[in-house]
Amino acid sequence: MKKALMTAHVAYAIAMFNLPNIKLLLEDGYEVHVACNFEDRSSLSDEKVQQFQAELERLGVKYYHIPFSRSPMSGANIRAFRELKDLIRRENYDLIHCHTPVGGILTRLAAAGAGRKNTRVIYTAHGFHFYKGAPAINWLLYFTAEYLCSFLTDTLITINREDYHLARQRMHAGKVCYVPGVGVDTGRFAAWDGDRDALRREFSVGEEEVLCLCVGELSDRKNQKVLLEAMASLGEKPVKLLLVGVGENRQLYEDMIDRLNLQDRVRLALFRSDIPALCHSADIFLFPSRQEGLPVALMEAMACGLPVICSAIRGNVDLIDEKGGFLCPPDDPSAFAHAMEKLSGDSSLRKQMGQVNLKKSRDYDIRVIEQYMKKIYGISEKREKDE
Repeated sequence: MKKALMTAHVAYAIAMFNLPNIKLLLEDGYEVHVACNFEDRSSLSDEKVQQFQAELERLGVKYYHIPFSRSPMSGANIRAFRELKDLIRRENYDLIHCHTPVGGILTRLAAAGAGRKNTRVIYTAHGFHFYKGAPAINWLLYFTAEYLCSFLTDTLITINREDYHLARQRMHAGKVCYVPGVGVDTGRFAAWDGDRDALRREFSVGEEEVLCLCVGELSDRKNQKVLLEAMASLGEKPVKLLLVGVGENRQLYEDMIDRLNLQDRVRLALFRSDIPALCHSADIFLFPSRQEGLPVALMEAMACGLPVICSAIRGNVDLIDEKGGFLCPPDDPSAFAHAMEKLSGDSSLRKQMGQVNLKKSRDYDIRVIEQYMKKIYGISEKREKDE
């Protein structure tokens, strides 16, 4: 039986983005193994990790804990490299698909160190850490590492146009492919038919008020700070903001809300599992990130038919243009405030942009992405029909 290994430095990257790929490989007759750090709780709780492990067991997938560290300079990664190399040598994989910068680099080095010349190695770059406007240190460290590891890569997958063009020009993988993201179940998001008014009442949003929604980790990278500054400059406009997410900047944002007197106009909803309902209850989706690959949260909002105001950065510009929303410099609160004022005051424009985004979101549906991945894995239509 053919064997495949899926790796990432954290369980989250596989649990959230790669179960469909695992199922494709299983359906194609592979025995599939997963290797990642199951003890890292930065992204998944104990309960979520256990649920993920239970799902792997249900699918018949073996899994291994490898002590990857998020920091590329951590000594723990030496041990991770050794354990991964031993695993690859012992199991004789036919295919390895790796993810995340640290996981992808160590996996490719381990595969080379294990002497697996006939193993096909695939790496998905979910957004290079080096990009237009990135700090020089990112280019020095991550570009150098990715450039060297590209020589050990049979297929390099990129998920946005900027990374694709850079990889084609600067990397040396056997093949560079473009896949538009990890896929979203657009039907699930579009089909929600719950009580919109009830959710708006939960957050004290009046009938004449416009609700702006932002979903993402509360962090410098996701950059919700600029939205709070924009809200402060809007004055008494009938606009409210709902921030959904958890993260290290929670206290910072709570303090900003108090300092800017936004208590009646901004709510921190923290963790929510009802994102489709929240999207359908909102009028505008805000996404001010400083760095993205191809953001799932933004695609989910598009699938709900929301107009968007987002930062003009890599990934976001693949999804949103002037027909579907407004693109703003990521650290310009006045640009966000201007766009929020214009869009909140024009319901017909909101509807028009939302319909554009709803239609465009279908290009990123999970079933579309599966067709890309079948080609990359070498799963042919003929083989499917024969089976």
